[in-house]
Amino acid sequence: MVKFVIVSTHGNDNFERASMAWAVANAAHVLDAEVIMFLQAEGVNVVRKNFCKGWVFPPFTPLESLIENFMEMGGKVYACVPCVEAREIKKEDYIEGVMLAGATKLLAESVDAKVFTY
Repeated sequence: MVKFVIVSTHGNDNFERASMAWAVANAAHVLDAEVIMFLQAEGVNVVRKNFCKGWVFPPFTPLESLIENFMEMGGKVYACVPCVEAREIKKEDYIEGVMLAGATKLLAESVDAKVFTY
C-alpha cells in the first residue's frame, strides 16, 4: 500500500495553500493509500474547534468539509507539539481525533512515504 505524508504549514495566513493540502490529502484516499496529515506553523490552527468555519477558497470545497471528510475516511492528523505550545493551544481546543507529535513522529512516518509539503 502506498503511503502519503502531507505537511501543511498554512492556515488563516494562506487559505489557498491550506485548502490545497487538505484537498490533496482527500484525493490520496481515492488511491486506497495510507494518508497522514502533519500540521506545522499556522497549519496547527485549522483543526481547532470551529476555527475554519466558513473558510472557502474557490474552487475548493470549504476547508471544514475537507478536514471532516479526511478524518471520516480514516486519515490521521498530527499537530506539531512545539507549534501548538508556541500558540498556547490546548489539546481540548482541537477537534476529536487530532494527535500531538513532534519531529521524531514526522520523520518516522516519512521514511517509507511520499511526502508533500504545503
